[in-house]
Amino acid sequence: MFRYLRSKLPRRHRVVRHWSIKPFAHHLKHPRHWHIHRMGVSRAIFIGLLCAWVPIPGTQMLVAALWAAIAKANIPSAVAATWISNPFTFVPFYYAAFWLGDRTMSLLLPFWESVPFTFDGIWSKESALIPTLLGTVFLAVVSAYAGYSISKYLWRRHIIRKRAKQLRLRASKRVVMT
Repeated sequence: MFRYLRSKLPRRHRVVRHWSIKPFAHHLKHPRHWHIHRMGVSRAIFIGLLCAWVPIPGTQMLVAALWAAIAKANIPSAVAATWISNPFTFVPFYYAAFWLGDRTMSLLLPFWESVPFTFDGIWSKESALIPTLLGTVFLAVVSAYAGYSISKYLWRRHIIRKRAKQLRLRASKRVVMT
């Protein structure tokens, strides 16, 4: 699976030579940005899932790529992780964020009354913006941490299984030789 993924990812030299990237090319030449390893990919998944909740579509991939470059995480993995937020999932994501934020606001502030899901009067008490932003921040942190933990666990499980298979194969070769 990793060989297939590695074959589909863009090569560093092709990305760095692209006309839109040339002004930033010297920042992207570090091999850690492109190499697939456990910490870099896990960090990139965290960054990508956190940026997927940025409420302005289109800026998510750019923010994830810049943040991954600063954090020396795998840039293609960070950008790919933002794709969970797409036109099909946008409405359910933000309705869930609104619902969670509205429930949290009603628990924290006893005078808070539930509001309809509209964006009329952005900063008024009747606006859905404040509960949506609160829910978005909470869901971004939870999903990013969950993605980070799951990716580290799955990678470690893959390594343990691969190592166990190698040890079994080596042990079976010893038995055949004796």
